[in-house]
Amino acid sequence: LQSDWPLLARFCWLAGIDEELLDSEGVKLLLKMVKMLRLCDYSAVDIRTCMAHAAMYMRKTVQVCGSQMNQQEAANTAVLLMFIAHSYTQDETCPLKT
Repeated sequence: LQSDWPLLARFCWLAGIDEELLDSEGVKLLLKMVKMLRLCDYSAVDIRTCMAHAAMYMRKTVQVCGSQMNQQEAANTAVLLMFIAHSYTQDETCPLKT
């Protein structure tokens, strides 16, 4: 979606990801990630919430080891952190039966 470009740009800005860390293949991967969430019927607010959390996780990651990551690692790390953010903000726990 066209509306995903500004969303992704804001995510990269918040996460401290620059052109050196994210190539066109990484952008495609991140756009696919957002598309998957949309296809799973997550609301725009939920997607932005996950991305905001993931951006903060990624900012810390970039500060600590950004100079050691190549572009593919940076994109894969961003997707992984998005999964973790989704788990933190959206997943519902299921009580274990005893």
